[in-house]
Amino acid sequence: MHKLFIGALWLVIASTAAMAQQRIRVGTLEGARAYEPAIAAIYTEIGMTAEFVLLPPERSLKSVDSGAIDADMARVVGGTAGYPNLLETQEPLLELQLLAVVRKDFEPTRLQTADLKNYKLGFHRGTKMAEGLVNRLDLDATAANSTRQMLQMLHAGRFDVALTSSVIPLSGFPEFAGSLRTLQPPLVQFKVVHIVNKKWAALVPKIDAAVKAMKADGRWARLTTGL
Repeated sequence: MHKLFIGALWLVIASTAAMAQQRIRVGTLEGARAYEPAIAAIYTEIGMTAEFVLLPPERSLKSVDSGAIDADMARVVGGTAGYPNLLETQEPLLELQLLAVVRKDFEPTRLQTADLKNYKLGFHRGTKMAEGLVNRLDLDATAANSTRQMLQMLHAGRFDVALTSSVIPLSGFPEFAGSLRTLQPPLVQFKVVHIVNKKWAALVPKIDAAVKAMKADGRWARLTTGL
């Protein structure tokens, strides 16, 4: 009996350790690496480990949808439309802003969405906020393959205004500090949630509970303030 009890105890310990070490592959974006500790902390809170995979925005969603990776760091609420295998968490991670980045010699000091029709626009392909705004307002815009390429094109005068997400701020590209600036206030603001493949549906309430707990005790603010 004693041996059976010891054997069962070891099985429980081994099973618990395996679960604690279970890894979730999370798609992350260029320029958004500063948010990784916050997402990693969520998974630590639920006894798992986040492994980050750097991918372009559209490819990250497609990879989660196909099951090639397990989750996507963060998307605007409703940004998974058209992907049948994706689930959004319910508790917002943060407020995401769509920003207008311009050259330093750009004359207006602020822009509203209605003003954008007067300028040549650019955005990083796969940035759903920018794509949605461009489509909704029927604007003409140039799609770049990366945030850095978008900023290079703006710097070179290929367009007047770059539409970029606050999750990838201009401060992440110090080489443009002398030539580009971000206008305030933001053009649009959205709530952002975490995304998982539907095979991980059981994790959604756990992730929501973890984020709520971290907000309540101040850990979430410490991880995200100033990013």
